[in-house]
Amino acid sequence: EGSMIIRDINRRIKWDLPTDGPKTLSGLILETAQSIPESNMGISIGEYRFETVLIKDNVVKLARAQRIKEIEEDDEE
Repeated sequence: EGSMIIRDINRRIKWDLPTDGPKTLSGLILETAQSIPESNMGISIGEYRFETVLIKDNVVKLARAQRIKEIEEDDEE
């Protein structure tokens, strides 16, 4: 969910998303995209890949996330 706090995400799944800017996943995606993304837009942030699933009222409500390393490993199989 876009409203998730970045520090909570990092703690729960042992990721290392930047914590020196926006506090929520939605804010991080919006800051990185530098605009309001459309649904199904892909964006990379460091070693992570996000795909926006649901945008409502100019907020990312839902996004899929995956480590780029995991994506590359899946492609190699």
